[in-house]
Parts: sequence; structure tokens; C-alpha cells
Amino acid sequence: MKKSLLLILGAAMLFAGCAKDLTSDLDNLTSRVDQIEKQVESNKKAIEALQKANFISKVEQTATGWSVTLSDGSVLALYNGAAGADGKPGADGKDGDAFFESVEVKDGMVIFTLTDGTTFEVPLMQEFAISLDSREIVVEPDTEVKIPFTIVGKTAETEVYVLASGAYEARIKGDAVIVKIPSVITNDAVLLAADNGHGKTSIKSLNFEKHAFEVGEYNGVAYFWGSEAKFKVTSNVAYSVTTSVPWIEVVSTKAVVDNTVTVKVLPSPCAYTRTGEVYVRDAFDNVVQTVKIAQGGTSPVMVFNTGYKTIAEAIAGVADNADVKTNGYVDIAISEAQAPIEEIIAIPESDMKWVVRVRSIGGGKAENCVVRGIDVRNTELEVKDITIEPAVAFKSVRPLAKEGDKYGAGYFPHPYGLCVEQDASKPITVKNVIFKVSDELVAYKDATLLYVCPSTGLVTLDGCQIDGRGSRISQIYGGNVKFNACRIANSYASYAVRIGYANAHLLMTNNTIDTPKVVDIHSTIAATSTITLGENGVDNNRYSEKVTVKAVDPQKEGVTVTIGKAAEAGTVALNGVFTYATVQEAIDAAKAGDVITIGEQEYAENVKINKNVTIQGKNRETSIIAGNMEIASGVTVKNLTVKEKAGVTNADLKYAGGSYAWGHKFLFRVENGASGVLLENANVIADDNDATADFMNSVSTIWISQAWDVTIRNCKIVTTADGAYCPNQTYDSRNVVFEGNEFVGGGQKEWSIRVAAASDVIIRNNTFHSKYAIDVLNTFKGVLTLGDGKTDNNIYASEVEVALNGDKEARLEAGAMFFPTEVVFGKKETVVIEPVWEKLWSANIDALGINDSRGFTMWNGEVLCGVAAGDKGEGSPAPYVSSYPMVTVANGAVSKTLATLTEGAGFTGWVTGVTVVENAGKQDLIACGVVATGNKWAATNYDFYVYHFTSPDEYEIALKWTMPEAEAERAGDYLSLRGTWQDGEILICAANGNGLIGKYVYSFAVKDGVAAKEPVKIALDDEIQNKKSGAAGIYHYKGDQYIITSEGLAPVVVKREADKFSYVATMDMTNFVAEDKTAKVIRTPQFITIRGKEYMIFLHTNYASSNSNGGWVCVLPVKNENLAESLQKVEASDIKMMQIPISAAPAGNGFAGLGVEKDGYGCNIGYGLRHGEIGVIKFIP
Repeated sequence: MKKSLLLILGAAMLFAGCAKDLTSDLDNLTSRVDQIEKQVESNKKAIEALQKANFISKVEQTATGWSVTLSDGSVLALYNGAAGADGKPGADGKDGDAFFESVEVKDGMVIFTLTDGTTFEVPLMQEFAISLDSREIVVEPDTEVKIPFTIVGKTAETEVYVLASGAYEARIKGDAVIVKIPSVITNDAVLLAADNGHGKTSIKSLNFEKHAFEVGEYNGVAYFWGSEAKFKVTSNVAYSVTTSVPWIEVVSTKAVVDNTVTVKVLPSPCAYTRTGEVYVRDAFDNVVQTVKIAQGGTSPVMVFNTGYKTIAEAIAGVADNADVKTNGYVDIAISEAQAPIEEIIAIPESDMKWVVRVRSIGGGKAENCVVRGIDVRNTELEVKDITIEPAVAFKSVRPLAKEGDKYGAGYFPHPYGLCVEQDASKPITVKNVIFKVSDELVAYKDATLLYVCPSTGLVTLDGCQIDGRGSRISQIYGGNVKFNACRIANSYASYAVRIGYANAHLLMTNNTIDTPKVVDIHSTIAATSTITLGENGVDNNRYSEKVTVKAVDPQKEGVTVTIGKAAEAGTVALNGVFTYATVQEAIDAAKAGDVITIGEQEYAENVKINKNVTIQGKNRETSIIAGNMEIASGVTVKNLTVKEKAGVTNADLKYAGGSYAWGHKFLFRVENGASGVLLENANVIADDNDATADFMNSVSTIWISQAWDVTIRNCKIVTTADGAYCPNQTYDSRNVVFEGNEFVGGGQKEWSIRVAAASDVIIRNNTFHSKYAIDVLNTFKGVLTLGDGKTDNNIYASEVEVALNGDKEARLEAGAMFFPTEVVFGKKETVVIEPVWEKLWSANIDALGINDSRGFTMWNGEVLCGVAAGDKGEGSPAPYVSSYPMVTVANGAVSKTLATLTEGAGFTGWVTGVTVVENAGKQDLIACGVVATGNKWAATNYDFYVYHFTSPDEYEIALKWTMPEAEAERAGDYLSLRGTWQDGEILICAANGNGLIGKYVYSFAVKDGVAAKEPVKIALDDEIQNKKSGAAGIYHYKGDQYIITSEGLAPVVVKREADKFSYVATMDMTNFVAEDKTAKVIRTPQFITIRGKEYMIFLHTNYASSNSNGGWVCVLPVKNENLAESLQKVEASDIKMMQIPISAAPAGNGFAGLGVEKDGYGCNIGYGLRHGEIGVIKFIP
């Protein structure tokens, strides 16, 4: 405490209130003065004691003030002048006698306020202890673990120590213990101790045990109606459970020691035993055990609740089936089978309606339920959701044909799909049936998929897929048939549909037809027959370019052929063949697997999808659905924009069900069993400023509920409208992935992603621009994974105040799991990231026996050295060939020796330029030697080689170029690659014989792994050429911005134009540390983005008198996307540098370099300086 605090004890305080009432009782006055003097003296001593106190251990309020206990145990009485309360109004001055106005405990401090307003603070001693999440640590042998700890009651003097016993090794790093686990895990412990510097200590022991999983087996067979399967898992760490198939659902997703895991097996539509797998995963999502689940099959055929082995048995049993009698119709449900059912379904004449369908329990699919054919005679029939695949073995098999039928088996002895026998008068509906032509029938050719004999009952095919593959689609002789919304393709060469005989009727509406000749009117056609294409005067069928003939009017009396006016062509293409005016029309016409492409325009409509199709735009920015999309199936949506439009976007739902058949306006909604949904490279924009406080009229940009396998990837999700509710809500959905997206705005709720209920969500590599990035609702009990589960690679921009919002402990108690497990809630970032700037290892290059290194980079975690020295070869001029292969160095020792180069390698055998390139998802290496003609620094060498290494042992010569003698340039000391090895360019910058930057940058294009053999020469303007250099390099930043580094001067930022590079600015080197400001140069700048911020990492060397020695590895934030503006003024506080010590031998010509590899929340920087130090630095900002 300052001494000035004591001056407050003035005379005015001694006599305040003592002489205000001259008529007061003298004895009372005397008593009060004595009491005040005692209080003032006590307060004076208290302040003196507080001056010397380090801590206060306790504060209590008393009737006259406060009692304060100091850390040494002494107790101080502080008075607030309460004795004056007995005085009369106007006589005691109320609080005038008080010295301490208040004593308040806040944020670990005791705050004293005096009556004149002066305040001072003394720390409050808290409990002092080491806090650990667990003292029993589960580990793997030969690993290194990080164990975070917290010091409760930490002081400025607190020191922490660690002592390891046995084979364990341990060190303190920030607020964590780093323990190296030996190959054999023992009972030895690691002791962690802390001393607060004031007599209090805390000691905790850390004990280790081997990571253990024991998973029991499931030996039963699940019941086909659905059941539960259980197995035991014994583990000493948290784990999760997932499944390989949607028909197995996990009931419990979080487990503890000796836990019974329960999975729900859904009902099966199959007539065979099916199998799935349950995966037990560790905390890092690794599969540690697989449990196989088998489920028995149902009966092949069911008639209501009675099972049969064959369709024939089922039909024979109809007469005695009690459910048939009760319901008044026949329902034949065919289970999914692994092979076609080798039967013809013969539907006899009946007064009841018959239904033939796939068994719907368990979600049976048409493509998995295959029959050979259906024969029906005068029975009302509904066939749906099956596949009919005729077979040659069943030709002439028409069990219901009668002798004397005009078009009986003798007339048509070929395979068929559906045959309607003569005199049928009752309706037949065929809906969503696949008519499949096998390879066998392609060779046979004479099958007919729909054969209709003379009859009056209407046969309707609705939404069927009929691919003839050379066979006839249909033959209609005196029948009555309607094709609606069917896919008709690849029919018999002469026709798809033939119609003949009397009283024949054909109506075709809303079909997509891809076959040359559609309708053939047979010579037997007779009176009162009609052929109609379209309805209401418009032919609403869609025809491909294959179609040459729709129908030819035979000009017969009593035969009417009507072909409506062609439907207007639109800009929405179905499979690139058929066009529609709206997106919804194309979806309605589409079948599973189809591709719908929308044009470059705005489609004001709300789209409903329950088919597995792809919807793509021609242009992400200009192909726009202005309304919304509701999805209840497996759909891919890509390369388009979905945006809000007033008066169009609404809350209407067509497919919503289950617990979420509610909601408000939306733009992209996935729901109710949708599985396999991908939204990719799209914009979803809610920016229509229709302000509303009404929930139903507000908009959620992306809504996901009760869905499976949903991926939102590389999208821009804008939620800035006044009426926007939030960018995302995800409820009860499994395997939802948000990856590589940018979220702009958080709507009224101010979050970007909300996870709720039993959802399993992965959020990785997204960029957030909202107050709360991720909101964890209080109903969440699923699994949330950030990044890869070990490192959160999402970017939380400056707008983000809280990265992860919610109550972590409450959610953990409810069964939720979070990966990484150490994620924190309520902070700017989801993990506590300690800045790191440390050297991991270093060594001297010459001491390692590496012969004269020149180029350096980082390749697969190791520092690669381009090696100099070589021998002259044959020829004139004599080329040099490297006799020393390149090497990599790891942990201070030579690790790998690369394949020796056998051709080229530059004018003295040096490999000077090296860099890592991305090649189809992996990191390759390219290296080059120097090319020079007429150059005063070196012997003439015309050939420039680039070597492409796919591994240390394998390389190819990617290019060999002979520089024209007239160029008189030197290039290749440094090289860089813009782009990738699939689509990029190799860049080298020239220097000339005058010690200046040369005339050109040489660009060798690389496409699909092949480098151009001749470069494009890009001129450097005069101002660049005037810069001093003996060895220059050029490096791409972004767009048209590049930076050139040289041997003798500070780097320059240049702009790339059509045929030249123009000077823009020189980098400010004022605050760098080289002795001579004219010799402050940099080498091999690398640009990297770490947690949303850009950095330029480079080597800074002191170059003077054609030599250099020592240097600094530097990290500099790039504050502006305009590189010149970022580098023209560099503040000293922004520069992070680590020195490379001066070595015995000078580096000469400043040959140095580095490479950068991302690692977790930061990066590793591998560096090297010729004849000097080589090493790796870890940088975490």
C-alpha cells in the first residue's frame, strides 16, 4: 500500500461530528470522541497491516464493520463508524465518522473503499490445489501423452514441478504434463507438485494403465419382425458405437465399464438371412472391434399374415385365408430375394381385388423383388413396387389363356412381363414397376413387356421404368391401355408400342420416350379405336432426339389418331435429353439415378423431392431456385443457389413426419428418413429483409431432422435477413457432416450450427462468422466431432465470441460425447491452445557429413537437403553430374538417402531448387539444378532439368530444357510451383551477368502430371530488373500477386499481367535484425493459413560481401489480402524470429531455405542454411 493512504487519518476525521452540536451532553461527547479515536487508531493499524499482507484468507461483516483474517492468521477489525448511529439528527454527521465505506470480495480480490472514495485491493487466498480430470490415465506403450492440469488458487509465485519414476519421462509444458510412456507400462507413478510461494503445496500422483477393450460376441439371430441385440463391452476409456447399415440402430451410444450395448434391429423385408456390422470405436473414432449381427429372413410370400414358400402356394391358399375373407381382397406381399422368383404369377378370375407388391415391412425395394411375369384374366389387379424380368424359360407359359382365344399362347409364344388375357373387363393398375430386360432377352429379342389381348378393362401403367433393350415395350390387340409418367426407352427397332384389332385404345401422357419409333398402328386396326398422345390438346410427353416417328395415322374409318401440340421446351434438362419449364416438373418425371440440370436463371418455386436424383446447376451463382427445397430421399444438390424469395418461400411441408412434422419457413430441409443427401458447392442464402418476430414466418436456412448420411460440403450459407431465424438446426440425425463451408451471419439466434437430440454430427474445416459458431441444445445426447476428433480445424472469425455454446457437463451426463474430448464451451475457440515457438531439434550440416547443401524444404516430416558438388561428364561443354544424392534429416540425423541422379543436375552438379508439390492427394518432391548461359558466375550450361520424386527411391525427369545461348541468364537457384502437379506451373526467376535480377520469369505449365518442355517467358519490367541479385526466386501469394526474393536486396512484391510482371512495392525490412540494412534479404517465403489467419514464413539472412552466415527463421502475419500493403510497413511487434547461429563455415551466396507443414493447431518449419544449422521449429500462434 502507498504511504499516502495513511494521510487520510487527518484531524478532520478525528473531530468529525464532535463539535456540531454545542448543546450536546459533554459526557456523551467525551465518550464518542474516545470511541472514535480508538476506531481511527485501529483503522490506522489495519491499513499498515494490509500494506504488508500478501493475502487475505477470510472476510466477515460485524456490527461495526468487518473482521479480516490475513494469511498469517492475524485478525484485523475494520470500523465503518457505526457508533455514530446513536447521535441525534444533524449531530452525528451520519457516516462522517466512518473510515471504511465498504469491503467487497470480487473475482478473487478483496476491494476496500474508503469514505473519500479511495480504493485498494488485496488478493483473497483461495484453496490451493492441483486439479486434474483424472489421475488414472489410460495410455498405449511407446507414446507421448499430454495431461492438462489446473492450479486452483494460483499465485504469481506459484511453481510447478514433476518427478517421474521407473521408465517414465515427464516434463512441464505450460499447463500440462507431457509424459513419455515406455514400451512396458508399469505401476510406477509420475508425481506432480505445486508450491504457491506462501507456504501451501499440493501433490498429485499420476498412474498409468494400458488401454483395454474387451467386446463380447452376439451369437443369436435377430427375429425378422425386428428385435434387440445385446453384447458386453468392457473398457477403461470412453467409446462410441456405430453401425454399417441403417436397419441396425444403436440404442446406447455412450458406454462405461462393463456396459451392455443394445442395438435395435429393424424388421426385415428379406426372405433370406441378412447381416450387418456394429462397430465399437475408441475416443479417436478408430474401430477397435466389429460385432456381426445376423437377422433371419421372413417368408418368401405373405398373404396378409400368412406366410408361403412360393407364389403358387400363396394363390392356392387364398380360398381358405381368413384375412382375405375379413378384408375382402387379396394382398400378396413378396419379400426381397437374392435371386429372381422363378414363377409366373397367375391371377385367376375373381370378384375380389388382388394386390401384388413388394413386402413393405423394413422398406422393401422394387429392384430387390424380381418375378418372371404376371398373367391375369378378368380380375381387378394392382401391381406396385416390384420388378418384372421375363425369362426365355417361360415362353409360351400362359396358364390363364383359354383355347379359342384370338391372341392365345399359340399366337404369341414368347416371354412376356405382364399379360392381360382376353375378355378382361376389370381395371388393372401397374405403378412404380420396373420392367427389366435381362442379357438373355437382349439376345432373344422377341419378348414383349406388356401384352394385352382383346379386353375392355383399362390397364394403367403409372410411373414405371420400361427399358426394352431391343424387345417390344407393348403389344395391344383390342385392349385399353394408358401409359402415364413412364420412362420408355430402347425398344424393338420397328416400334415401342404396337396397337391393332378393333376397339383398341392407347393414351400416352407425361412419359419420357427415348426410342426411335413410338407407336406402330397395325394393319388389323379397326373401327372405334383411338390413339392419343398428350391431353387437353397438348402432347405433354417428352421425346429425345432419337425419336423419328411418334405415330402415323392409317386414315382408316373409325380410327382416330390425336397428337397434341408439342409441349413448350424449357431450360431444366433431365439426363441432358428431356427439357421442362420448371424444376418440379423435371423431378416428377425423374427416376432414381437421374440427373436434373437447371439453367442459368431464377426458378421461383418450392421444390419437393422424394427420389434419389441429382440436381445440379450450370452456374453456382446464376442457377437459382428462389423458394425452397424439401428433401425426403437420397439426393445430390450441387453447383447452384437456393435463396429466399418473398411470397414464394414458405413453411409448407409435404413429406414431414415423425417428431418433426412442424417447423417454419426454410430454404433447404432434409427430413423424415432421407438418407444419402449431399449438398455441395452451393449457396444457400436468406437475405430477404422481411423482418418478423413471428417464428412461423422466420426462416431456417438449413434444417435437418430424422435423416441419415447428410453431407453439407463447400457451401456458402448466408443468414443475414431480418427475418432469418438461424443458419442450421439438426435434430435426431445420424452421420451429418458439415465440411468446408462458410457460414455468414447467425440470424436472430446468432448461431451457425445447432445440434440437438440424438444427432451424430461432424463439423470440420468450416469458417464461422456469427456470435455463436456452434450451439449445443439442452436436448443433445448424440456425438459431436470437431475436425478429425483430435484437432479442431474449423476457423472462428473475428465475429465469433463463443465457438461452442451450451452446458458441456450437463450434456455429458445426458449421454452426449464430444471429440476432441477436451473441448471447452463458452470460449472464443473450442480448445485451449497454448502458443508455441520452440526448436524441436537442430544439427550442423557439415557435422552430419552432408556435402555442401543448397536447397532446403520439408518433405513428409523431415528436412530435405539439395546437395551440391559433382563431377564433369563427357562432351563439350562438359556437363556436371551430381555424385552426391540428396538426403533427408530427422531428429538431428540423416534419415533417408534419395536415389542418385544420373543425368543433368545443373552446371556444377548442384541440386539447388527444391519444393514439395501436391500430387493427387499426396506430397511429392521436385528438384532442379541451375541453367546458365554466358553468365560470369559459372561455367556455361545450357540444360535445365527438373526431377520429380514420388518417393525417396523413385524419380523421373519431369522436363529437360535447353536455354538459348542469347538469353545470357542464370536461373534455377530457387524454384516454386503455383498450383498442383495436376494443374499448375513451375516458376524460376532469372539473374544476369551484371549481378541484377534478369529479364524473365520462366513458366513451365504442368497439366495432369506432365510438364511443358518449353517455358513461357514472362518479362520483368525495368524497375524489377534493376534490383541486385545473383540468385533469385519467385513465389505465388494469391491471384495476380507474387513476391521475388533476391541475393542482395529486400524482396519485392510484383503483379502478374498478361505478358509481364510489374513492380508494386518493396518489403519493409527496417525492423529485421541483420547488421547491414542493405543486406537484409529473405529466402523461400511460404504462405500458410492457420486457424483462419494467414502467415508468411521465411528465412531472413544477413548477406554482405558476397557471403552470409547465420540467419533467422521468421513468421510474419499477413494482415491484408493486398500483399504489398501488408509488407510495405512491418511492425516490430508483428515479427516472430528464431536465430540460426553463425557457423564455422560461411553460407556463401545466402543459400538457405525452409519448408512448412501444418501440424494440429500450428505448423512445423523445417529449415537449413548452407554449411550451417538444419532443424525443425514448431510454431503455434
